[in-house]
Amino acid sequence: MKKEMITVSILGLIFIAFGVISFLVLLSRGNPYLVKQKIKIGAVIVTVTLFLIGCGSPDNNGVIVDCYAKPVEVDQMSLVCNQYKAGRYIFSAAGNDTIRVNVSNRRGTQFSYGIIDSTGKLAHMGVFTSCDGEFNSQWEELSASLNVPLPEGKYTLLVYNTNIMKLPGENHRRATYPIEIKNK
Repeated sequence: MKKEMITVSILGLIFIAFGVISFLVLLSRGNPYLVKQKIKIGAVIVTVTLFLIGCGSPDNNGVIVDCYAKPVEVDQMSLVCNQYKAGRYIFSAAGNDTIRVNVSNRRGTQFSYGIIDSTGKLAHMGVFTSCDGEFNSQWEELSASLNVPLPEGKYTLLVYNTNIMKLPGENHRRATYPIEIKNK
């Protein structure tokens, strides 16, 4: 609190000095020495206020405060799975599981997935549907039947905010999850 009072006091004195110099410049009808001093004090004011407005400085919680509003990320994904072990989501090799994904800040109207094996080859792909039957809110729960038996092993689940069967492309990928197919 004391540090803040000192800062405000110094800034106040600088503003008073700027006012006095400005008045003297007016009285002297543009004395070059006084104009130069006025510019120097003005530059100090600009510099000091830059640091006081919070740009790039930590707040009370130690979080860096930024002057620019960050864009809201659209189609944020989170995988919903009951089994998770050793950093991987576990699905059944029998092909009778359901992949569930929650989407927040939804903008897309079609969502799909691809399952890539450990060699990088596409093992399976499919399309998500909304659990309530339609894409009508910013937050949606999506599901897709994993109805194809896959060999046991480690895979990667890629989730897209488009139908990759119609429009493939990495720029539409919204999430990547490590998964494992196991006999349950």
